[in-house]
Formats: sequence, C-alpha cells, structure tokens
Amino acid sequence: MQEYRNRPFAILAVSLDADQADAQAAVAQDHVNWPSWWDPDHSMARAFHMPNFVPSIYVIDGHGRIRSVPSADGLDGPALRSLIEQLVRDAEHEKALSKT
Repeated sequence: MQEYRNRPFAILAVSLDADQADAQAAVAQDHVNWPSWWDPDHSMARAFHMPNFVPSIYVIDGHGRIRSVPSADGLDGPALRSLIEQLVRDAEHEKALSKT
C-alpha cells in the first residue's frame, strides 16, 4: 500500500491466532508492515463484533464511520481499492478546504 504513504490512510491488523508465535510467523510470512495486534482471547474481536472468518476487512472513513464491513462474499480487489481511494480523496479534499 505504498501508494497511500503520506496520505490520510491507515491499516491495522488483529491476529486471532491462539499462539503468539503463530501470529508472529503469519506477520513475517505475509510481509505485514503495518501495526498488528495479537488478540488470543478474542476480546477485541468481540468488542468490535468481528466475524469468525479472517482476514476480515473493515473500511473506516476519516470521521470514524464504518463504510464497509466484512462478509463471506464482501468487498475485495478492485472494488475495495476504489472505495479506499475515494475515501482518501475525500479526506484530502476536506483537509484542503479546512485550510482555506
């Protein structure tokens, strides 16, 4: 996601692996270079009503509103990138307007 560097965008990951070594191995194997939390007791997953399948992608806009939630046949690939790009452009536009 280098194209979003220095733009209003962030990725956060939550690992539901029972074993921390497995979680760390997955981060290394998948070359995850964004913040990743280990949630072995699934307390974060329960708090945010995360589904039982992973990976699960939530898209949250610059105002903290959930714009897309995961589903078994949900948003991915080009549609996900399109939504993210639109939300990033909206955030950049709002930031530019607030400076005038």
